[in-house]
Amino acid sequence: PTTMKKSLLVIGLLLTSVMAWAQEFTASTVEGVEMKFKVISETDKTCCIGTDLLALIDPSQEASADNLSCIAIDPYYAGKVTIPSVANGYTVTTIGEGAFQFCESVTEFEIPTTITSIHRQAFAYCSAVTVLEIPDEVQELGDACFYWCESARTIKLPTGLTNIPPMMATSCHALEECS
Repeated sequence: PTTMKKSLLVIGLLLTSVMAWAQEFTASTVEGVEMKFKVISETDKTCCIGTDLLALIDPSQEASADNLSCIAIDPYYAGKVTIPSVANGYTVTTIGEGAFQFCESVTEFEIPTTITSIHRQAFAYCSAVTVLEIPDEVQELGDACFYWCESARTIKLPTGLTNIPPMMATSCHALEECS
């Protein structure tokens, strides 16, 4: 009986590991940037960019590009990032918490119309971005989603957006237009 229990425990742990592994995956953008995704719904075939868990790798350190587990791409990538509408057969509907945080050299994000939700601090500290165009399909913006995008001159918000989140564009010093 004890051997049977141990065997079942091992099988259970292996299945849990496989299930957790299957829920997260990477795919490349058109620019060749490896991006992390997490499955939201297997039934609806939807996924989120990033792990959506804003967590410090080393809790004794301050948040930085090297110390956040949620960042969806290499934080040192420079240039444009085209977010895919579909990744590995899953429709991309959400930009997770802190997904592009500290991506200080990304100059532009192209966001597809499949995105309906942008979570907290998703683009925080993207200091090289000058224009952020959020598709009209986005229904929810998280707190501080554009925090410290200090070069952003223009932020185009969805026309149907009814709630402006706290600290949405705090420290966006170059901001000239937000509509």
